[in-house]
Amino acid sequence: MVVAYLSDCCLGWVFYRKDVKATRATCEGAVLFFKHGKTLAKNMGRVFGMGIASLVLIGGAFTGVFYLIISKFPATFTQLAAEIAEAATRAEITVSAYLTDPNNLMLICAALAGIILWGIVHSAFVRPFVLVGVLRNYIESGIQDVPSEASFAMLDSKSAKFRKLHAELA
Repeated sequence: MVVAYLSDCCLGWVFYRKDVKATRATCEGAVLFFKHGKTLAKNMGRVFGMGIASLVLIGGAFTGVFYLIISKFPATFTQLAAEIAEAATRAEITVSAYLTDPNNLMLICAALAGIILWGIVHSAFVRPFVLVGVLRNYIESGIQDVPSEASFAMLDSKSAKFRKLHAELA
């Protein structure tokens, strides 16, 4: 996830720096990431915090709604619990009592449906919202301190691929 945000931020920097060659802007983007690591680490904290908050709020709401809908069909889950218990007996395996209780099966099914729908909503709305904030902070840090040729040397010694890309600039 961190690498995906880094890629998006570097690409955003390349588009922002349309007045320079893409190779140079890419090098600048990588330098920005390592030079402003604290700011970007705070952004990653925000990313994970928003993800957890999204899971709890949105996923919890969908789970609750699905549980209300599923609880209208108790006979189905009673039969399903009996089938699970019978299948376990035939296969001579031990199944947790949690899976043979119809109320627990309703909760499990509601949670699975809630998490699936949360994944869709999170990917479509929450993740792009968070990405915009991270990208804004990334580009602001770059605008305040545009990397120079001297700052490229910091990464030249740490990455052979960066050194090769930097050499192409010359």
